[in-house]
Amino acid sequence: MDIAPRCSAYELQKALANADFHKLLDPESLAAVMGRGRPGSAGLRKTIKAHMPELAETLSYLEDMMLLLCQRYGIPLPIPNGKVGPHMPDALWLDAMLIVELDGGANHSSPTQRRIDAERDMYYRSLGYLVLRYTFWQVKRQGAAVAAEIIATLAARSVEIGYRTALRSN
Repeated sequence: MDIAPRCSAYELQKALANADFHKLLDPESLAAVMGRGRPGSAGLRKTIKAHMPELAETLSYLEDMMLLLCQRYGIPLPIPNGKVGPHMPDALWLDAMLIVELDGGANHSSPTQRRIDAERDMYYRSLGYLVLRYTFWQVKRQGAAVAAEIIATLAARSVEIGYRTALRSN
């Protein structure tokens, strides 16, 4: 409640997720101190309604933006930094065998890093995963297009995986 009046909506969501992750979130106590007219109460109530504990599992602002984009467009939330073999993809939809990797400019601009990314993508594909890559610019400025592609891919992958499963069981 103390930080709510000074934080952006994003900062408040992140703080709430981290408090929840560390088992410091007590919704009843929080509700007791949120009073009408108290600075930050309205924003905090809104944040609690949109609470996303997965934000505590991200490792970057770009990963946070991906989760918030999923929430905004009604996309099922991925597993942030899940485990696939020795790697941790940024966003993982296990059932659809879909991975989204996010490329911030600082970490994905050198030839060496691009080679490492390509090798990791090939590893994921060898396991049957589909890999989509998005830049910071795409997530931040072309969110609707990114969301549309993820939604379409999840739908197509669900049908494809269901079809393969049906074939195997016959």
